Amino acid sequence: MGFPEVGVQAIGADGRPSIWFQQYKPEDRRGIVSTLHIGIEAKDTASVDAFHAAALYVPSLRHSPHKVAN
Repeated sequence: MGFPEVGVQAIGADGRPSIWFQQYKPEDRRGIVSTLHIGIEAKDTASVDAFHAAALYVPSLRHSPHKVAN
């Protein structure tokens, strides 16, 4: 999915968005997006908390030089 400009794109079934992509800065000269926020629809806060907790325990994230925000 390409971004026509800095902004938000959303996709979903039946015309109802369920995942959003927000690009904060334009692609660099190589076409690489360096700042991207992804939002996913969830049925409740408990689902969000469970998803977040599981993501914190992914081995590749634990050893990443990037910090995982809480």
